[in-house]
Amino acid sequence: MKFTNSSTFNYKLQIIEGKYYIFDIIRKKYVRLTPEEWTRQHLIHYLIQELSYPKALISVERQIQGHYLINRPDIVTYDKQGNPFLIAECKASHVAITDKAYSQLARYNRQVRAKLLVISNGQEYGCWKISYGGFIPEILESIPHFDS
Repeated sequence: MKFTNSSTFNYKLQIIEGKYYIFDIIRKKYVRLTPEEWTRQHLIHYLIQELSYPKALISVERQIQGHYLINRPDIVTYDKQGNPFLIAECKASHVAITDKAYSQLARYNRQVRAKLLVISNGQEYGCWKISYGGFIPEILESIPHFDS
């Protein structure tokens, strides 16, 4: 199930040597503005402003060690005890959300073991709740509020 996010946010842009950079409130620095970065920043602000995810419990592109590869999930949020709560994969708006993207997110989550998986291309979002008792992931209509 997919849903559309139409919220907006205030952002800061800078032009450096003819290229646009956007301020990332999590990493506290300007980062190159790419279509994927736009999706990531939009989702970060949506989580914080609309769903009350604490900024201090969000990480962006934090390195995790896979079996043979080092992965960098786009967004990982943590619960109040510091356990992974949500992992998100962001794509550019012109990139369709396909099985390949779902597989990438699932691969990242093997190490993270978050309860919620989110995928977004900025136009559409999908969200699943994972229970690790061998049950099928539950498709959610929307990303849950942090305290729910």
